[in-house]
Amino acid sequence: HTPPLLHALHLHLTHFLFSGLVFDTLYGNLIKVDGFGNILEVFHGFTCLSASAIRQVYPNKYTPPSETRYHILNTLFEVPGKDCATFGSVQITSAYLHTETFVLSALVNFFDNHKDYTSVPTGVESGSLLISYKSMQQDVRRAMDWIHVEGQLKMKTLENLDKYVEKEEKLPQMLDQLRKSKFTVFLATNSNYSYTNKLLTYMFDFPDTQGRSWKSYFDYIFVDSQKPKFFQEGTTLREVDEETGTLKLGQISIKQGLEKMKVYAGGSSALLCQYVGMSGKNILYVGDHIFGDIIKSKKKQAMRTFLVIPELKKEVQHWQDTKEYYHHLQKLETILSEAHFHRTPSRKDSCSVEGLPEIAQLQSAIKIVSRNMEKCRFATLGSLLRSGPRQTFFANQATRFADLYSANCISLLHYPPDFHFIATHSLMPHESHNLETGLRRTPSSLEIRGSSVTPADFAEDEDDNSKEEHSDDDSEADS
Repeated sequence: HTPPLLHALHLHLTHFLFSGLVFDTLYGNLIKVDGFGNILEVFHGFTCLSASAIRQVYPNKYTPPSETRYHILNTLFEVPGKDCATFGSVQITSAYLHTETFVLSALVNFFDNHKDYTSVPTGVESGSLLISYKSMQQDVRRAMDWIHVEGQLKMKTLENLDKYVEKEEKLPQMLDQLRKSKFTVFLATNSNYSYTNKLLTYMFDFPDTQGRSWKSYFDYIFVDSQKPKFFQEGTTLREVDEETGTLKLGQISIKQGLEKMKVYAGGSSALLCQYVGMSGKNILYVGDHIFGDIIKSKKKQAMRTFLVIPELKKEVQHWQDTKEYYHHLQKLETILSEAHFHRTPSRKDSCSVEGLPEIAQLQSAIKIVSRNMEKCRFATLGSLLRSGPRQTFFANQATRFADLYSANCISLLHYPPDFHFIATHSLMPHESHNLETGLRRTPSSLEIRGSSVTPADFAEDEDDNSKEEHSDDDSEADS
């Protein structure tokens, strides 16, 4: 039941935010942080806070996501836009669903600007009534759980499959290729059998697959798996009656083992490994939830992990648009390091080497390039993976826990089944420093690894200098 006051709240889905954000339940702010908890950007409602406003609330521009007051928005169900679930490359969309991140922002914006309510640091007041930002978050979370578990979300989806589900014709081919190459393929979903059966029957319905059951593409099938519990202690493993969708009496014993083409409910990844005789490192687990799928399967079972990031297509284009700025920043920071090393003892902002720019000039140039990099954003809060030169919290999690990542799992079709993926080797700072070729001065420019930085790079940018204080005002210190 919606309170009458909220009927006036008209929500429209936009590309306002994305996964990997943190909601501060104390002050009602949505925060974009890097992998170490340093604040990159802050939104209160739909308003982006300036650097000075951020420092008033978060003096150190630091917020540890591990603290209980911070709620991490990781799932696609919590992300606005049309996508609310993904299976491989198949995006299950829900245009009518106002998802958690957007609803939180809209509610904060609504109450903060309503004439009958007065804003206080931790919420809004109307007479003796206090609505805290924490209570807003808790109410929205419960509402989202209800919609997902007991509401009409799945029913409406099944009634309009052609509207909400984008089919991928290469999905059957990919699964067949894996099984023909002697791989064991299993499906683990939190949905019940009735919903899973209708959805996958539609997803695998193509002219060249007529009469073939979707179950034939998998060796083992687990519904109601209750991830992330599936990767931890798990639940009772029971067989599903495929005629009625109900669970059969009794639980499956270890002696019975698992039968192929049958559908099971519950269970755990440990039982799966035991039944099929595989260890975690012999399994490539594909999922789109950074916490429930990727982090838990990696930590608990040491599985190889493949993270599906639907936004990656836009991220690739964003990187093409901004990579020159990134390389430019690297050059400027190398010069700044050299300038600090050779600075004049009597003047902190100048250096003793002829031709090296003033330190203040370099710092100003770094800020300008960082701002120009951020101008290339394709959404309100910019890139999912970066904020200027720095990686976000989501990017840090992805690179730490995902062995592979792609916009969809169909990418596996482009590689032979026995292909060996090898991660790019990374160096620690003391190792990369020893590989540096250093600076080579020329009359007109400074050469760094074959690339030049000219005096024009330190020219003042009137448009940038006239802008309001930016949240990257201390990017040089953070770098």
